[in-house]
Amino acid sequence: MRLSRYTVMIKLSDEEYMLFHGVSGAVDIVDERIADKILRVATGEPLERAFDEERIEVLLRRGYLTEKSHEEERERVRGMILAMHKGHLKKSPGFLIVPSYRCNLRCPYCYEGRRYLWRQDRIMDRETADMALEAMLKLMEGREYPRNHILFYGGEPFLEEHMEIVAYIIEKGVKLGFTFGAVTNGTNVEKFLPLFGGPGRFVFFQITLDGPPEVHDKRRKYADGKGSFDRIAHNISLLLRDGYRVSLRMNVDQSNIRQAGRMMDLVERMGWRKYSTFNAYFAPVHREGGRPCIEEPFFSYQLIKALGDKYAYMGETRGGVFRTFDRVFRVGRRV
Repeated sequence: MRLSRYTVMIKLSDEEYMLFHGVSGAVDIVDERIADKILRVATGEPLERAFDEERIEVLLRRGYLTEKSHEEERERVRGMILAMHKGHLKKSPGFLIVPSYRCNLRCPYCYEGRRYLWRQDRIMDRETADMALEAMLKLMEGREYPRNHILFYGGEPFLEEHMEIVAYIIEKGVKLGFTFGAVTNGTNVEKFLPLFGGPGRFVFFQITLDGPPEVHDKRRKYADGKGSFDRIAHNISLLLRDGYRVSLRMNVDQSNIRQAGRMMDLVERMGWRKYSTFNAYFAPVHREGGRPCIEEPFFSYQLIKALGDKYAYMGETRGGVFRTFDRVFRVGRRV
């Protein structure tokens, strides 16, 4: 038995260290005494001299210790990568349709307003939609997939000026056997409800709330400066009521990460968690160029502190494969 080559230890303070396993996604906070013992094991001290049997069992269960050889551990990771790759190849293709890059919100961290400003006067027409659907069919030619899926994206796909083209794409897409989903800010969902046609046709909505109302409304506001929280929350409730699957996203940076616990309190109060079609996750805001504002694994660590054990039911923290709260809380936060 030895220390896994994928075990990473990061100093958080004079008293606390973070243990992070790069394959399993396990994250634990340990004190200086445990950290010192792990360092000694890493430099050759016998494991049995550093830890008692109970501690060894916990470290083994979390993946920080392994009974595999270096080559066996490498082979395990290779096998996982190959399995994921094969699974990916079997997945049905997904296609994005962007009706335009226009948006009715002015979120300060959004890159699209600056990068695609010159394109915002353009809205997809029927001719372009027909060409897009035809191209999708050609890409799928000769292959049988369990389902074919179109995701509406933006900008904001559900603007009133997009109503006609969205309705056209849905009508044609249904005839061609497509299902649909959307990444939307959620402000205009109620106006588009008659087009969706039920959860068998529209299988997924991703909607963002960046915290409780007083936090969200400073970050995701209309062009006139008004907040959008109440309208979005109302529309999430409508979708869940009608059986649609809703994935609630909270974009997180240093200015709002401490509000994560309050946000989950709000989810409870709104009654959303009672729906089997609801899930929620956190995603770090990324700088231009792709780097997150809060680097992993500090992102997971700060969320653990903000949420506490009460919200271990939360799904993913987006930022990498295997990084899930199920793994973070599987044994406990302290080794």
